Amino acid sequence: MKGIIISGHGQFAQGLGSMIEGIIGQPRQLAIVPFSFDSSAAELSSALKSAASAVDQGDGVIFLTDIPGGTPFNQSSEIAINNPLYEVLTGANFTMVSAAILLREEISEASVLTDEILLAGKEAITSLAIKLNANNGATADGI
Repeated sequence: MKGIIISGHGQFAQGLGSMIEGIIGQPRQLAIVPFSFDSSAAELSSALKSAASAVDQGDGVIFLTDIPGGTPFNQSSEIAINNPLYEVLTGANFTMVSAAILLREEISEASVLTDEILLAGKEAITSLAIKLNANNGATADGI
């Protein structure tokens, strides 16, 4: 089972981690690595490497970061580029993280797992108008 690391600017990682814990519980092999605005890229890299060592039990790691091109994405990529069992996904949202946690036990093929995580994240991005159109204007709990 792949380990998971959530990293992002400010309180992003802690916020997603808190949501996961409150809704799913405390998953195994999950690390939260924030990037505070007064930290350096080198400090973040060190924290990410430590987290990867902690959560990787031989199947690799999925890094979930906040924005493409940001320091958490870049530093995670630097680590992953040297390890074929590591993957970096960006634009993370709650649905992506929960899919990663729940599907990593069911899907062992890395590329399939990555595709499913990305699909779940993309499907969660919507609007009220789209939801109403899909439901022919009907409203209900959980539109």
